[in-house]
Amino acid sequence: MKMLLSLRKNHILIALFTLLFVAAVFLSFFAAKDVKNAASDEDRREFIEALNLTPMNSDCQKKSVYIPLEFKQVYNRYNDIQKEAGYDLSLYKGEKVTLYTYKLKENPEYFINLLVYKDRVIGGDISSVSLDGKMFPLKENVLIKE
Repeated sequence: MKMLLSLRKNHILIALFTLLFVAAVFLSFFAAKDVKNAASDEDRREFIEALNLTPMNSDCQKKSVYIPLEFKQVYNRYNDIQKEAGYDLSLYKGEKVTLYTYKLKENPEYFINLLVYKDRVIGGDISSVSLDGKMFPLKENVLIKE
């Protein structure tokens, strides 16, 4: 009897792990479709246009930055902006990413920052260059006209 119960427990555990594995593969497949390709300048411009914004034709600025290993108050607030748009930079702590910055035609005081890791947009913001400027998440129809 003990052996029969032991076999049942093993079968239940195997079935549970199999179910969890299938669920993880299923979720990663659909989550990967939502990730935006940003390998080229054209890809990044298409991403920006999908937000109903228009990047200026001038070249973008590019630089490497590191996502901090430990988020302090300011970076936690910045990550809250990311989460509003469906991103989470805490998944990339300690990683070197590329920051692309484009000026926007809608209002030259605003620019869009795209954080890219392994050719995928992982976050960013829409910001004003003025000292009392505003910062918005990467979402469609952000009102930047003043």
